[in-house]
Amino acid sequence: MENWGPYITLPSIGRWLIGLRIAKGWTQEELANRLGVSQAQVSRDENNEYHGISVEKAQKILDVFNARFSMEIEDPLSFDERSELEYA
Repeated sequence: MENWGPYITLPSIGRWLIGLRIAKGWTQEELANRLGVSQAQVSRDENNEYHGISVEKAQKILDVFNARFSMEIEDPLSFDERSELEYA
């Protein structure tokens, strides 16, 4: 699978999931069948860009796509700020 690169914010995962479905050439109905939900549910979720999606639901969708999700949390302190704290 190609690397889609990082997404900018956690809330944007919904757009990423929609784009992944489209890139795979799947219809909403095909995704719904694989998830065991109605096409109407997938449509509602996508129209809302999966806003408020649970971690479990996101993982189930990723599993159906055979995709992985990774996240990097950056230290909010810059290198200079850390150095100042270490030597204070």
